[in-house]
Amino acid sequence: MIEYYNGDLLESGCDIICHQVNEYGYMGAGLALQIREKFPKAYERYKKLCAKMGREELYGKIFYCDYFDELNNDRTLANCFSQVNGETNYELVKVIAKRLYCMAFDKGYKTIGIPYKYGCGIAKGDWAIVEKIFKDEFEDSDFRLQIWKKENKQ
Repeated sequence: MIEYYNGDLLESGCDIICHQVNEYGYMGAGLALQIREKFPKAYERYKKLCAKMGREELYGKIFYCDYFDELNNDRTLANCFSQVNGETNYELVKVIAKRLYCMAFDKGYKTIGIPYKYGCGIAKGDWAIVEKIFKDEFEDSDFRLQIWKKENKQ
């Protein structure tokens, strides 16, 4: 099942919060920067992983970090390596979507949250293609894939 929301993905209460990361160990903009600021320990672990592993070893992988939200509920942050040379790679997005599905199934999670236009900002992805990949994986499932669009406050 696919659901669309307006608001802050980081405040969504989803069991898994997913975002695309690069292989360089840098979270400098968008949701990645928000995560870096809100979860500095998770950022440091991600940065060390990138420094330790070769770029090709990271492609298609998900680096999970568990955390507790304000209500002390166990949540998981999924750093999804679906970029190559800083740009969205659709084959890797397919791999990530399948791995997220398997993780949710294995852990008994019900809600998976991704940002609206996952991988389509700085990483230059095409939302029509990325959205279809996630729909193909989750639309007919019992999982609730929530797509969150953060409204700009000006």
